[in-house]
Amino acid sequence: LQFLYFIGLNMVKPRESIPTPGRSVPIMPRPKTDFNPFELQHRFLSNSAEGISVMVQQVADAGDGVTEQRVIWLSDEKECNRVLLNEDGIWLKGPGTYMPFGSLVPGHLLVQEGDHHRRLRLTAQRCLGDQVQKRVVSAGIGKKHSTRLRDVLLAPHADSGTPLTNLDRMVRACALDIISETLFGVPWGAIDEYGPANPKAHALAEVMHELHWRASDNAKRGWVRNPQEEPTGAHLRLLNQVVEGEIRQRRAVPTDDMLSSWMAADPSLTDEELKGLCLTFLTMGHENVATSVSWTLLLLAENQRVQEKVQQEVVAATGNGTRDLTWQELNSNLPMLTAAYHEATRLYPSVPALTRMPSEDTTLCGYRVRKGDEVVVSLYSLHRNKEHWGKEAGLFDPERYHRGGCPVVATTGLPNAAPFGMGFRKCVGQPLSYVELRLIASTILLKYKLTAECKTKANNFVSLRPGKHRIILTPVNAPKL
Repeated sequence: LQFLYFIGLNMVKPRESIPTPGRSVPIMPRPKTDFNPFELQHRFLSNSAEGISVMVQQVADAGDGVTEQRVIWLSDEKECNRVLLNEDGIWLKGPGTYMPFGSLVPGHLLVQEGDHHRRLRLTAQRCLGDQVQKRVVSAGIGKKHSTRLRDVLLAPHADSGTPLTNLDRMVRACALDIISETLFGVPWGAIDEYGPANPKAHALAEVMHELHWRASDNAKRGWVRNPQEEPTGAHLRLLNQVVEGEIRQRRAVPTDDMLSSWMAADPSLTDEELKGLCLTFLTMGHENVATSVSWTLLLLAENQRVQEKVQQEVVAATGNGTRDLTWQELNSNLPMLTAAYHEATRLYPSVPALTRMPSEDTTLCGYRVRKGDEVVVSLYSLHRNKEHWGKEAGLFDPERYHRGGCPVVATTGLPNAAPFGMGFRKCVGQPLSYVELRLIASTILLKYKLTAECKTKANNFVSLRPGKHRIILTPVNAPKL
């Protein structure tokens, strides 16, 4: 276990110190049980009128010594918006973002800054929207893999009555097949085999574990080793070789996949830049999408009344499954499912905190912040602010979006819920997440009712994945309209 020691810090404005929790929080790099450190930090921030706290993180250095790293946690709405939107032009990505990803995937979009980041992001964003509409929806990539998820992975549990304890992993396999076929024209077969027998899917899973370890390894002992000499190095080399081979093939013979569309949209992209974009979508792209979809399904399983309304909506929109939804219908005909998705990602944002670092001295909530201090914007706490979301801010209530009780826009004119971040660094894969949720959930709920035997807790990983769960799948007839 790594430990974050919360102690007072002499970083003051006149007459006052920044509030500090005075408690220690364990961080488990590869947790085997449900653990959510963001809930502990939220409890302190929600009891503080300041919306800011300081954490002194005592860590072991590469030798035998101990160093201190200062981290500022922020949940004040106005200041969070200011930092994420980079209103004053001084906020760079923080070490908690660029260090773990940059140490393994130097070309990852999360590592880039400035004009280079802007150029890569614009190309990826422009091509993704077109690919989602034309191929994931219209060409049926999303529906195909959603159906296979239901019929290959879920059906045996429904037939036998065996509780489903790995729904998240199944959704993750489906998301990987969708993104790999979108990127390269051929799925990686994760639905058929997600373990060692599928080298590409297994290699990606191991690299994601290493990313989590590095993001959580406060001692940074793991970062001084050469990854090529570690077991993860072999998996990373395999992923690099697979992606480099795809790039060579597209250079020779372009197709209609997303990799080819990037090449056509910006011919100046180098092979290394293309590899970085591919690995961005393969890692955090499929990770964040799968986490968001899984939480939506699990929360629907815990809330039968909402699930029934969603099922009725899906039956009506699809003619009881007799026709596929068009792009326009996916975006307009499923309001309750969309609200459930927004509510799930509000409560459990796949990335519960975002790190930034000022390039010069500044202030937050009236307190001095030094150049180079790491600032953690707690989306988890921001999304549970009772001042904006009401006394039941911690409850799953999708109907708040329909009865006018949802502060979609605050007094600042900015959204109170930002599960994918905001501004120019907003998650580039958000459009894919919206579409996959609608396709996967509608496909499953047309055939099965989901019932949770226990409440699911969050589990801190690279994303805020669902922890242990037990879901009973029951075949259903079409709900009465």
